[in-house]
Amino acid sequence: MKNNRLVAVAVACAVVMASCGGGGGDSAPPPPPPGITADISGAITKGIVVNGVVVAEELDSSANPIAVVGNAVTGSDGSYQLTLSNYTGGVIRITVTADSNTQMKCDVPAGCGDRTDTIADSDAIIDFGEFYKPSALTMTALLPAAEDGAVISASVTPFTHMAAERAQSMPVFDATAVANANSEVSNLLGGLDILNTTPVDITDPAAVGDALSPTQITYAALLSSVATIADKDATTGQPKLNDVLSQLATAFTSGAMLADDGTGAQLSLQAIVTGAGEAFTQIGMMDVTGVLSQLQQDINTAGVGGTIDPEPSPTVADSNLDKVKAMMSDVRTWGNVIETETEAQSNAFSSEIDMASSAAEVIGGGALDAFASGLEAALEFDGITTDLTAYGLGFDSGTVSSPTPGTIQVAAGVVNGYTVNMTVALPADGTTASAFTLGVESATVAGTPSSLTVTGGTVNVVLASPYTIDYALPATLPMLTDLVIDLDASFTQKVDSSGVALQSPVTFAGALQSNLDPITITNSASPDDYLALPKTLSLTGEISDTQGNSFSASFVANVTNTASFEFVGDFAPVGTLYSANHTEPFVSWSYSDIDTTTGDDTF
Repeated sequence: MKNNRLVAVAVACAVVMASCGGGGGDSAPPPPPPGITADISGAITKGIVVNGVVVAEELDSSANPIAVVGNAVTGSDGSYQLTLSNYTGGVIRITVTADSNTQMKCDVPAGCGDRTDTIADSDAIIDFGEFYKPSALTMTALLPAAEDGAVISASVTPFTHMAAERAQSMPVFDATAVANANSEVSNLLGGLDILNTTPVDITDPAAVGDALSPTQITYAALLSSVATIADKDATTGQPKLNDVLSQLATAFTSGAMLADDGTGAQLSLQAIVTGAGEAFTQIGMMDVTGVLSQLQQDINTAGVGGTIDPEPSPTVADSNLDKVKAMMSDVRTWGNVIETETEAQSNAFSSEIDMASSAAEVIGGGALDAFASGLEAALEFDGITTDLTAYGLGFDSGTVSSPTPGTIQVAAGVVNGYTVNMTVALPADGTTASAFTLGVESATVAGTPSSLTVTGGTVNVVLASPYTIDYALPATLPMLTDLVIDLDASFTQKVDSSGVALQSPVTFAGALQSNLDPITITNSASPDDYLALPKTLSLTGEISDTQGNSFSASFVANVTNTASFEFVGDFAPVGTLYSANHTEPFVSWSYSDIDTTTGDDTF
């Protein structure tokens, strides 16, 4: 493509998150009219509770039940789902109890004692990760209220039980008291959202590996500690769950908790943190959220005999924010992780959002632009001149050659600080057509900020008029009308947006597909100069870092007005990047959650 320059446009992803927290008001808003329906779902975890009996009740101002407004039974993963009926807008209590069919997974590293039930077991000992039938279990969670048509996420765990008992002990029991209690316990645990975070099954390596957020793993570890510190039955050695739940509630009835008694004789935050650390040791991982390290700092600051007194966040009872919470529970969970990581710099880039942002930086950065330069050099090759610097494409060094007919090889090409090596297969010599498919057999682009490896792919070129492939002549192509790139590629980002080296480089590996529009450059020395702008971009694959975090992701963008873009040429030397002359965003993005479903999210 003589005098034509393919330029990869940088893709920047900006995600704005609001972490909604708590506060008060003089009184709760008046209850909505009767006939309210809403869907509530979540997980019952102390570990995973299967066939647990779930009952939702509406409570009055004395915390007494008005009516049962929903029922469910937990599934094989501990999840439940119910729809409210006969509900008038008051505080909701969700209670899970165990009957003869209920089973619970042991999440205690040292095991859960001797087996007394009929579940098949080779050694009659309840080991870490094995199911057993608890002798007794009653756990609760409180929701301030539900609006008509709302979709609400609510986990039920020992810590939501702790918050529920705290709310019911307050002088005035209403939606504000419930919201404040949930917020207090969340802040006691370093900002971890006890109600909206879904703990993973910490005994299942696959579930831990598939966790959408490291906060889910940390929450599960903290929950594991509850059974670890529980008193054990003198005969069976099984943890007395209801007793430890009562101890948790009593320890926080005043809204403050003992930091450390120095002996371990009393239930304290130190005992919980120590137990959570044992759970991480059991699964061979460390807490990358920074929550446990922050809690340990708080404990050390309070000292032996001191207390931790968390305050509710200032706007927790705002009814408008409740609507946001119902829509954005997952985003808020990620926000908590990022907030913690901001305070603990050593754990940067451990969350999915940070990793995705880093992955997005490399997709349209210098590595991809250098790849485009190498591709153009392959197309420019005239069969005689092997020195890349002679083609006026910005290369400082390197060669281009044709080791076999129809195959072009770019070797050690250095452009804008990146080293390019690639092999491109051209259509058969003598082929006449207006559309051609180029095969990218392999490519590597190495640079300090980022790198790119292509294991295979195609570039489909559509021209304004027919063209005949002639290996003996330079490639002076007619006007490009369409360009489709389809690559199996791996991008690695090594620095952040300010150029500082990432503690853990982030890699995107998967499929890159893009359909580009040619945009003519006006005021250019060459009248047929143009840029190629992506009108569609699709990335589907795996994002990972060097700390062992990984998750699947898909990013699809459609730019509907590329034909209206205009570019003015000859304003900078050849090889000058767009970013060198412009600091403003080339494209701005806005996002909203369109599926409102906890788990895999679509924006």
